[in-house]
Amino acid sequence: MDNNNNNKMDNNKNDMGEDIANPSQGDIGRETPNIAPGGADLGGITIIGGNGESQWITPSPINPPAPATPGTPNPTLGSTPSPITVQTPPPTLQPVMPPPVPPPSSPPPSSPPPANTPNPTRDIPGGMGGAALGPLTIIKYTGNPEPATQPPTTGAPMTPEPATQPPTTGAPITPEPATQPPTTGAPMTPRPVTTPPTTPSPVTNPPMTQSPIPVTNPPTTSIPVTNPPVAQTPLTNPPVTQPPVANPPVTQPPVTNPPTTESPVTNAPITSPPSADQSQEPKWNENMVCLNTVYTDVVIVGAGMAGVSAAVTLQNEDPNLSYVILESTDRVGGRVKSMTFGVQGNEWTVEDGANWIMEFKNNPMWALMEQYDFQTAFNDVEDYTVYNEFGQLVDPDIYQDKMDKLMDAWGKAVDDADEQWTSNHEGYADLGVRYLLQKYGWRVPDDASGNLDFMAEFYMLDWEYAARDTSVRYFPYFDEDDYYHITDPRGYEIVPQQYFLNNANRNSLKTNSRVVKIAYNEAIQNNGKNYQAVVTAMDGSTTCTNYVAQRVISTVSIGVLNHDLIAFDPPLRYPHEKYSPYSMALYVKVFYQFPVKFWDTTEFILTARPVGQRGHCHHWQNMDLPQFMPGSGIIRCEMMTEAFNELKHSETNQLTDETLLALLEPLRITYGAATVGTPLAMYYTQNNNNVDFGYGSYANWKIGKTFTDYAHFFGGIPNVVNHCDHNGCSDSGDWVLHFSGAATCYVYAEFVHGAYWAGERDANYVLESLGYNVKTDKSPCDEDWKWFDDR
Repeated sequence: MDNNNNNKMDNNKNDMGEDIANPSQGDIGRETPNIAPGGADLGGITIIGGNGESQWITPSPINPPAPATPGTPNPTLGSTPSPITVQTPPPTLQPVMPPPVPPPSSPPPSSPPPANTPNPTRDIPGGMGGAALGPLTIIKYTGNPEPATQPPTTGAPMTPEPATQPPTTGAPITPEPATQPPTTGAPMTPRPVTTPPTTPSPVTNPPMTQSPIPVTNPPTTSIPVTNPPVAQTPLTNPPVTQPPVANPPVTQPPVTNPPTTESPVTNAPITSPPSADQSQEPKWNENMVCLNTVYTDVVIVGAGMAGVSAAVTLQNEDPNLSYVILESTDRVGGRVKSMTFGVQGNEWTVEDGANWIMEFKNNPMWALMEQYDFQTAFNDVEDYTVYNEFGQLVDPDIYQDKMDKLMDAWGKAVDDADEQWTSNHEGYADLGVRYLLQKYGWRVPDDASGNLDFMAEFYMLDWEYAARDTSVRYFPYFDEDDYYHITDPRGYEIVPQQYFLNNANRNSLKTNSRVVKIAYNEAIQNNGKNYQAVVTAMDGSTTCTNYVAQRVISTVSIGVLNHDLIAFDPPLRYPHEKYSPYSMALYVKVFYQFPVKFWDTTEFILTARPVGQRGHCHHWQNMDLPQFMPGSGIIRCEMMTEAFNELKHSETNQLTDETLLALLEPLRITYGAATVGTPLAMYYTQNNNNVDFGYGSYANWKIGKTFTDYAHFFGGIPNVVNHCDHNGCSDSGDWVLHFSGAATCYVYAEFVHGAYWAGERDANYVLESLGYNVKTDKSPCDEDWKWFDDR
């Protein structure tokens, strides 16, 4: 479901990406913490450590990658991979796809390839090292290839279904080089650039089972499922010599950030990683030394979908208007974030963030996917098999009867909630959606008789909002548009990245620049312009750069604001503690890969859980289908905020290896323990510890918060509050600081297309305030506010 990973996430419901001021959050995605390097014999489990580097390469023109046959040796590794290894993901994915490299056993050109095949371009350059872990081997990326010992598998052998759907192909897209608009600011300019541009070329990346930690976080130690941090480099790197590519190279803008490195790995006991220490969060302090001052017309905080959309809107209106995009990480995309998962030789691109896209008229993300010849597959939420907590098949009519009763109460609750859309909206009591459902006859019994009822409610409520309940202000928007699952091996993140390269000024992007302070009541005269804002971004642990601007567009996630990761001067008139309408929810995807597919052929398998374990991985999605990842052996389950918090380690805030294996219990009950056996690879999304995403997946409206709270906090809703009776205005009455991002697009909150429209809308607000003749009352984000005028 695109809403927040459910349906709202184009995934984005943040499965979508919203930017965080520390802008990595861009708009929509998921991250995981790192583990300290090292390895030790843990009594039957040997953990192998290693180190290595990955490099960010600017996307070259998009071409659909050539398919590879699942399970065949990867030509870049030179040896047949063991099918029983678990790999560590690189911290960032390369949005460039190399030319087709046929594997040794690839089918002839005339044979139709699978719809989504293992991605050889994401393999580890240099190989893997590892050791047998009894029935499970945990592998970390190393620089020296070592064959992994393959333990015997359990369960009856099964043959993966053959792929029948060839990948979509299309004409290559050649990004036009962006022209640097003349700087209209003051005498001071950024530091001279010394880093030469890189030329994209085919790169093989370390397979991944987890996403990178925020750029500024130190490595941490962890359980076997997570792995030590892999060295990252900024968005641009020194020239890298690679084999030539078929596509014309794209020259990447230089940046001044040096690459980060990783310490050598030594054998040491592996311990669980510490939880996110918010006392160590990167925040403004008076001891910071700002070495440079840069003048620009507009500062955009965050390079997620909203930030990119805002930049393109400014660029299209006036190429001479200067702007800077400050991004806390080394990548474009925010919460639209892709990764590689699977054992060596059978790796697949999965979405760590936004996972779905909606097909409806004028959806800008759908248009971009068609332009880039992007592969998706219809998400059939009605194709499911249901089992009770004893592993017995449930009569479809029995489950459908429960769904019918729920939908009857749901429809009445929708009609009730519609009454809040009046001028007296503050008078409508918000007691939550579950209260409304109970009001109209739907209730989940607390005993075993309610296990199936819980699964039905989970599908409609939890899966959509990533929580057991939500505000009526966020209801009843259950879209009936078709949802499509991202299946393209290039990953969803390639869409915002390519959109940026093709349409924005590439030199505007400043990566590894974490915004820690925004002053928005300044009066600085320079070169005939009135600059009213100073944005401070960290260049290092104690150094910073001041960006002096006329206007600021912040696209950071609501979690960044709620955690005070940015200092505001003056303090916000309507502070988050009282007025922020959102909190961050967790949508946790848990991926498992098995030697063979043993589960049903339906798209979803629902396995009821007993009282006390409800919500603990009972909602399974079959990824090993012809339209998704044929032959992958991958199945995933989803958990939401409450279930994750029940299961996480009390000290590390992580799911331990043992917990991940225990979550397979409903499959063991249903299909038999011997059949299920031990997974080859495991991975789960860990946004709960991701400072760049604001410690969550996407926003959920707090029960009790009103439309007036929303309008005071974000602004831009004249139907509810007057101009500048909201955050971001200077003493002179100018709207200087604009809060944007996916959460601020009320009608499509936390969708990727919501982020796109929010960035476009707020860029137009800025243009209008600077004297441009643009329309600001036509944004799809604000259609619902017009209802107040009609009541």
